[in-house]
Amino acid sequence: MTTRVLVCRGCCCGTERKHPETDHDAQLAAISAVARTRVVDCVDECAHSNVVVVRPGDGTSVWLGGILDPA
Repeated sequence: MTTRVLVCRGCCCGTERKHPETDHDAQLAAISAVARTRVVDCVDECAHSNVVVVRPGDGTSVWLGGILDPA
């Protein structure tokens, strides 16, 4: 099974306007280096931006919000 990661880059996630302290390009590169990654438009969870959805390949999804720190 292949883990897939959806990275929201819609209306506020991944934008310098909302999160100017975050290097969004570096974040996307780091995620893409370890998992199959797809950038998606708004996932309608703006209250929790930056949203990343991890799909481990077993039919489940883990939604993570507030992913702003490189760690």
